[in-house]
Amino acid sequence: MDYKAGDIEFHGAAGAVRVYADEVHLVLGEGGGKVSYRGTALSGDPATRVIPTTKLDGSTTGAAWVTKNPINLTAPRGAKREVVQPGVTKLTFKGGYGWIFDSEVALDITRDGMHFLGCQGSILVDEKAGTVKLTMLEGSRIAHGDLVAWGCEGPYEVTFSKDRITGCTQGLRRFLYLTRPAGLDRLPTLVVDGQTYAPGTSGDFQLGDIAKTGNPYDARNRGGILIIPVLPGEHSFTLRALAQPPIFRNWQAWEQ
Repeated sequence: MDYKAGDIEFHGAAGAVRVYADEVHLVLGEGGGKVSYRGTALSGDPATRVIPTTKLDGSTTGAAWVTKNPINLTAPRGAKREVVQPGVTKLTFKGGYGWIFDSEVALDITRDGMHFLGCQGSILVDEKAGTVKLTMLEGSRIAHGDLVAWGCEGPYEVTFSKDRITGCTQGLRRFLYLTRPAGLDRLPTLVVDGQTYAPGTSGDFQLGDIAKTGNPYDARNRGGILIIPVLPGEHSFTLRALAQPPIFRNWQAWEQ
């Protein structure tokens, strides 16, 4: 989209200009681009710039952080490629398979146990390692089986293992929603850049599930949805079971 009117100019897919009495907010959303107000501009990857009205000096800046390891769409070495439709390439490689999505227009595709809603992303299923890696650059939902990531734009990538999820995020602050792998059947903890937190949760139980099982985090119903607060910039995270302290049967064991 290209737009120019009055004091505002915008080139990109999504963004905003918010004008207040004492400051102006320049926002680049999906896909990056360039947005300006009275000649002062924000350009590049998704970011937000807050400028006091007294400092509208006609300068152009980029994001407030530098991405050291950009998330991209890469296929495993030696992978065979098959274009199944415009913008969708199926991959087969030793020990697994996957898809790469790269389209100028939004895709909404469901086939062979996967689903993708967006323009750029990938799914890699490593059957030998027992992992599913979902990468989103531009889009809103990506899934393989009941392992799903949705709720926000990329860039992000998440790898589902049997009992944990690892991943990294880049860009603006937002919320990422993930389903729970079957082996993560206890109270979860979120580790962001080495610091532990509690993830957000949203229940998806049928009425009476908790009463029947006595455990809101059992493997059968996955304990609902895990909600990850994404920080601005580049960050890594892990979702795993919360480590429980040892239970001592007597005071002698406690002293040891």
